[in-house]
Amino acid sequence: MANEITPVENQSIIDYGTWEVEAAQEEREQLNRAAQQYMKLEIGSNRVRFLPPPVGRRSPFVTVFQHFIRFDGIDRPFVFNCPRMMERKPCPACIKADKLRQRGNRGDLEEADGLWPGRRVFANVINRKNEDSGPVILGFGKTIHESLLALRMNPDAGGDFTHPIHGFDVIIERKGSGKNDTRYIINGARMATPLGNLEWINTQPNIAELAKVLTAQEIIEAMRKHQENAAEAAAQAQTQAAPASSFADDATSFAPTDGGDDDIPF
Repeated sequence: MANEITPVENQSIIDYGTWEVEAAQEEREQLNRAAQQYMKLEIGSNRVRFLPPPVGRRSPFVTVFQHFIRFDGIDRPFVFNCPRMMERKPCPACIKADKLRQRGNRGDLEEADGLWPGRRVFANVINRKNEDSGPVILGFGKTIHESLLALRMNPDAGGDFTHPIHGFDVIIERKGSGKNDTRYIINGARMATPLGNLEWINTQPNIAELAKVLTAQEIIEAMRKHQENAAEAAAQAQTQAAPASSFADDATSFAPTDGGDDDIPF
């Protein structure tokens, strides 16, 4: 009969779960919430209020050193915290960069430069342009970080801008949009202003989680998964998937030869 379930179909029902619409909707909402946790600096003036550190932490910032590894044919870089810089443990990218640097030719030196980690800093802020979103995470680099540290250490410029009562907003002026022409100018607001909703202090995201460091093997496995996902996406879009890079394939090239690799070149 047309409505009978064949043994194969019946076996499929037993072996596989179902993906309900409600589950897909919940997944999309989770992704939207995650995206809303972060603030991107717009071109022009960005007025933000840095939240004070929660109890038990001495700084409103979490500083990490991140690798941004790009593969041919894959738009989104593979990003991970550097085990060498943060925990003095073997790091696949640093080990490969060391080997490239030892070869000494220009091409290898340029490739090595692209493998070194960069400073990335995270802080919880209130975007004064959209306060209803509550605390959001702002990520930035060395220039903004050092300007904020200088602002904090200068009592004539205002001092502790994170204080909920006596602190003040910070204006981050962004000029340019490209990698080579973007510039930032940091200024404190002219007058001290209360934070506002003090509940924001207790509801700020736990940015300490962003400093998690994977082992070298975990990084290699995640890197392979990153490439596999990109290949699957390319196949679904009926385009030719990029060939897997030897960077992740040659796992043995990431194993430290002498157990050291503590000569951090930064």
